Amino acid sequence: MQDEEYSGGYGAPSEGYRVVKGIFKGVLYGASALVWILVLYVLISTRESKLMDRMRFTSETQALAEDESFRVYKLNGAYMSYRASIELGDVFYAKETEELELSVKYNKQLTDGGEDGVLYVLTDQDGNEYPIVSLETDEIGRYGYARICFDEVVLPIKDTGNGPVETEGDPVRLTLSLYRESDGQPLETRISDDRTQELNDAAFCIYDSSDKEKSSYISRVKYDD
Repeated sequence: MQDEEYSGGYGAPSEGYRVVKGIFKGVLYGASALVWILVLYVLISTRESKLMDRMRFTSETQALAEDESFRVYKLNGAYMSYRASIELGDVFYAKETEELELSVKYNKQLTDGGEDGVLYVLTDQDGNEYPIVSLETDEIGRYGYARICFDEVVLPIKDTGNGPVETEGDPVRLTLSLYRESDGQPLETRISDDRTQELNDAAFCIYDSSDKEKSSYISRVKYDD
């Protein structure tokens, strides 16, 4: 008597097995694709805008910069607010054209997710306000960026050739303040609550010729857009 054909054991895989295997592969490939998408999103959303480190200035300054002898001054290092929600990049000054330029990075939570605008106000110790001649903005992820160039800025900087840069004349103190465009309130106070004291932490002293700590970081740099 012949044995009946055996369909179990190590024979061909059943239809159910093939379905389960296909589902498993699909889930595995989908998870891998999701991981790569998340990695790319993190890389894109956390990169800095080019506005943070590239000098722009105006067309007048750019034209003068074609001369090899033209230099701008880097006043000092970066600044950050108390809550680390506002950050200022390097401050550059073109003495020949009286232009001062800097960059700003801020958490868009301060402007209702980017729905509100920001006012940038540069003043000196006497309350004089300097006009904006160039403003570029950008957004990446949860951050907003701005590159602002102010005009008619006269700083008491004395260039001693190849030696150290010195200051001369009457002291000058420059302060940059950031306000919400909708209500004119300081930007930083918008994220305070009942448990946190409101602080006007959206004002930065970016230059003070009477303070060695603020004015000693002046250096000449080549303009390179």
